[in-house]
Amino acid sequence: MWTRIKHDTNGNPRHVTSWCGFGFKTYQQAAKAANSIGGRKYNTKAFGGGLMFQSYECELSGIADKLRELANEAQS
Repeated sequence: MWTRIKHDTNGNPRHVTSWCGFGFKTYQQAAKAANSIGGRKYNTKAFGGGLMFQSYECELSGIADKLRELANEAQS
């Protein structure tokens, strides 16, 4: 679900995930939700539409849970 990519200029680890697995209807909804919790859009030829977060691996499950909550709120 998460893919580790090259660290940022300060050495912080970065991870990318697909927006499709969280229940959002559109990529724009997913990107807006990711921005609200500190994520960013991640578009490359190799990955396509994804969401990128600067975070350590232990924090990824919390980020995934929050994205699922935001997706449920968006559909309500």
